[in-house]
Amino acid sequence: MAPRGRRSCVIDALRSPAGERARRGGGACQRGVPRGVSQVRGRVVSPQPSAFDELAADYDRQFSETELGGRLRARVWRRIEAALSPDSRILDLGCGTGRDAVFAASCGAEVVAVDASKEMVAAARRAGASQRDRVRIYHCAMENLRSQPACDGPFDAVISNFGALNCVADPTAVIADLGARMRPGGRLFACVMGPCVPWEWGWMLAHGKPLEAFRRLNPAGVRWRGMRIHYPRVGRFRRLCEPTLRVDRISALGVFLPPTYVEPWIRSRPRLLRRLDALDRRCETSAWAARLADHYLVEAERI
Repeated sequence: MAPRGRRSCVIDALRSPAGERARRGGGACQRGVPRGVSQVRGRVVSPQPSAFDELAADYDRQFSETELGGRLRARVWRRIEAALSPDSRILDLGCGTGRDAVFAASCGAEVVAVDASKEMVAAARRAGASQRDRVRIYHCAMENLRSQPACDGPFDAVISNFGALNCVADPTAVIADLGARMRPGGRLFACVMGPCVPWEWGWMLAHGKPLEAFRRLNPAGVRWRGMRIHYPRVGRFRRLCEPTLRVDRISALGVFLPPTYVEPWIRSRPRLLRRLDALDRRCETSAWAARLADHYLVEAERI
């Protein structure tokens, strides 16, 4: 999860000065989302209100459809697509507005997607209407997968993109539970928000917000709308995957590229954006880069 519209990860909503406006809700409807009642299958399992309901309307416009957000998501998609085979079964955790689920379905996968936000689920069902034979979307928190039979698996891959796992109260239990839902050799793609982001430090300090600049470093996490967001270091997340998952690749996303709340500033400097993007790609698999990135993508194999 500009910060006004990130999905089940709060992403920018936790980070930028504009985040407060997003937390109050409102905003335009998503572009490119089919209107009308969805035909996608799925039923509500977790009816409790979510902190992300008010972010759903603006999420795609303020993240997925931005220049920065699009570049980052495309890099994740390339990694996912390379691992998929026809008729792969995919579990999408914290699916948000459904972009990743629809992409995986367009590659020939059968997708079960869940999110704790009913508004995100509604948006995902609209987005997934064109893939309704391959996408099933459920209102269900990641901590409650056992209550949803469709999530039993076995799955060939599990996707959790752009910080969804940062938002669970007990990531150890959630990740351990995935082992029972994945076939041996299955793949995990987890895009996690990291704690050390020099871009964020500099941007927030330049705007007179020192507390916001360094809040990800708080070991207790960040309190937001009744929930706590955690920012695990790369080594910590690697240990969470053991012993059922073997991490074999970690990619940095957003070391030289700035967070998406910098979009208006960087968009007016296209030459700088291209150079930063090239640098970001060049250091993508460097260990130091993942430790300083806005997000890092963990790829792991079910043992």
